Amino acid sequence: MARRSRSRSSTRLRFTIVVVAMLVLTILVVSGLVSSARSNKSYVALMNHSVAAQANSISVAQERNGIALTAFVSEMTLLTRAQITRAFDDLVYRTQVEANAASIMPGSGASHEAGLRFAKIQSERALGVAKLRAAVDGLLGLQSYPVVGAPASTQVRIAALSQTQASALGAYGGALIQRADFEMAALKRALIKAPDHVHLRNTDFVADPSIISVAAMDTLLGHLITTPALAPTISLSLIGATLTPSPLPTTNTSGVVSEGPTTSLGVTVVIANHGNAVARGTVLTMSVSSGSTLTSNSVRATGSVDPASSLALTTPLVTVRPGTIVTLHISVQAPGSGPALTRSYTVSVAQATLTPPTVAG
Repeated sequence: MARRSRSRSSTRLRFTIVVVAMLVLTILVVSGLVSSARSNKSYVALMNHSVAAQANSISVAQERNGIALTAFVSEMTLLTRAQITRAFDDLVYRTQVEANAASIMPGSGASHEAGLRFAKIQSERALGVAKLRAAVDGLLGLQSYPVVGAPASTQVRIAALSQTQASALGAYGGALIQRADFEMAALKRALIKAPDHVHLRNTDFVADPSIISVAAMDTLLGHLITTPALAPTISLSLIGATLTPSPLPTTNTSGVVSEGPTTSLGVTVVIANHGNAVARGTVLTMSVSSGSTLTSNSVRATGSVDPASSLALTTPLVTVRPGTIVTLHISVQAPGSGPALTRSYTVSVAQATLTPPTVAG
């Protein structure tokens, strides 16, 4: 029995060794075939052509974006603040779409490297446009229009910039675009030397790089800040106010607002901005007076109101006593908006009624 057991074990061992050897041989053969295919000139040429075809399609779209940017820069001082905002919204969106498309291009070996280089070029172009936009918006106090359906938290606020800061940022954006155009020409030369001499469109994003040079950006931004039509204006109006808790329904015509029994009051105010600039730092102040003396319970809420838009601001609650008549004083003001907008409401707060104890019969 021992001999038979040792014989079976030896047979299994030999069988395992043969299976492993065959598996290793198969892997080596398949790997060699794949490696051979990938090193084959026809395969490499095919992949290069595939990458180039997709790159050329994206380049055509970017060429249109570049032409639009050139025209936009040359006529910017003739546009309104709203037109500048819409043009930048469109350019930033379209260049980013093309950059996103380039980032998912396939490829293998040398063609994969070419795809990565092309994606980097498109990303630098999109970033360059975004920096130009940040420079102009920061200088003029512009704000992109909110995306329909997007939460307010996704709205990016552009930081205010001095002319020196804006010029430096604009020059950086122009340098990114010029570098991307230089890299595009280098990539084209590299692919021409690749198998089958693949042709890539050498599309300059900006045909005349002098319009986005350091000197050109400094001159453009200087003109923008001194153009009277582009001067920021803020024009606020108070659309309406809603008390918290909600007032009781009443037919009282004396102007007194009736509240149920409560120990706190708050207000939500809707503010509209009819100007052409963001009303940053808009402050809503609410205070309560009883008689002629203001209480110390004064509260504030702050926010920014975009041009041609509105904003609802809600104050924290102010403590009041049931069974009293108080006056709510509301004030809304933003830097550069002129005199404060004010409203006052006389509020009658009902006395809390005690429920009599139930007497057992």
